[in-house]
Amino acid sequence: PMAKTSLIRVSMTGRNREELADIVNAVMQAAVDEAVKFTASDRGDEIKRVDDELTNINGKLGEARKEYNLLTVDATLSGIRGRRETLSIQMSNLIPELTKLIVAQAQADEALRMAKQMVDTPGMFESSAEAQQMLDSDCTLRSLKMAEANWSTELDGAMSRYGERHQMVMKLKDKLTSVRNQIRDYTERILGDYKKAYIQMREMQLNAITAQLVKVRTEYNGADATGRDLATRELKIGQLEIAMKDFEETEIGRASCRERV
Repeated sequence: PMAKTSLIRVSMTGRNREELADIVNAVMQAAVDEAVKFTASDRGDEIKRVDDELTNINGKLGEARKEYNLLTVDATLSGIRGRRETLSIQMSNLIPELTKLIVAQAQADEALRMAKQMVDTPGMFESSAEAQQMLDSDCTLRSLKMAEANWSTELDGAMSRYGERHQMVMKLKDKLTSVRNQIRDYTERILGDYKKAYIQMREMQLNAITAQLVKVRTEYNGADATGRDLATRELKIGQLEIAMKDFEETEIGRASCRERV
């Protein structure tokens, strides 16, 4: 072999020059034939390897394009970014409402707890401003109390005129006692009903606030989940665009390499 080349030098020494020339020529022809045979084989192997690489690259490029088309079937990359921005604004607008509802829920829960405590503590509810306002506004109770006041006035007059043992006085006392019993029984009954209504009112307030909070929180969480999905989608689209570009460049390079082979 000749240094720094792909050439070989063949030479022989001997007495018969014609014979030497035939031998050298035969060796060179055999070397050329062998080189041609190996070169053709190597070229076929190289072409097959390049074809396999091209098939593999085309397959990956096709898969990337298919996935890219699926991700962008209903929106472009700029459209996805615009949607994410809209969702971000929507979430920002929901945060103050969420905060307000969380505070309102805590207050309604505390109001319900205090209402139950007031109802369960003897005499506490009956002496409350709410109970007194309710009693004062009841028409039936006002009529009974007016009757009580009238019978009491009439009894006082009869006692001053006839004395305590007079038959009229005794009848008036019975009527007054009856009215007072009615007032007591009626007051107990309406207070019991009002206690239930008072608790129910507090529960309804809490339930209404909780329902609204759940609604707003669901809306917020939905926007957040959609935004995260869109962010993942945007990232994947960007990665696929880079991958497709790389595949296309590799495909062009391998095709050019095959042509040279």
